[in-house]
Amino acid sequence: MATCNQTRLLLGPFDDGELEAHEMEDVALHVVNCLGCKATLEDYRTLGVALRGAVTIPALDGFADAVQVHIERLRVPFATRISRYFDLLMERFGAVAAIGATAAAAAALTAFLLTPYARHLMGAEGKPAAAPRETIAATTHPAISPAKTVSGLNDLSKLESQSPAVALWNEPRTDTTVIWVPDQP
Repeated sequence: MATCNQTRLLLGPFDDGELEAHEMEDVALHVVNCLGCKATLEDYRTLGVALRGAVTIPALDGFADAVQVHIERLRVPFATRISRYFDLLMERFGAVAAIGATAAAAAALTAFLLTPYARHLMGAEGKPAAAPRETIAATTHPAISPAKTVSGLNDLSKLESQSPAVALWNEPRTDTTVIWVPDQP
């Protein structure tokens, strides 16, 4: 059973209907049996009625419209306007930009990865341009002069060498391959 001190703390919220259902029931049972708490509750009710009658509620007709007009007249800060603009752009074009950037990255990666293979395949077909004479001279053995190597070979398709002591020449039209190897001492 609740004491008078505990119940008096709840009389104001009880009168306003702000308590939980079980608390309302406990306070109501206590007030029925306690004349002191019943008198205090009557004082709360009298005071509440007097306060509600003393305050005049202003007319709120057009209040919301006046507030809206005032809000529309306020200048939005520049940083906020820029932020809203970019948010709008990102909302509208964000997905398109993301897809475009992804496609561009995929294309660049594909080109980067496939370029060596394409060059290798083109080399196998014999379509790349002929190597310059400087390259031919650098890849042949020093004992073989570039003039002797290239003379009479106008359709030089490819001259390869990983070693300066060996030179390889392919001529695709006649399916001829020539390998230069210097004499061993």
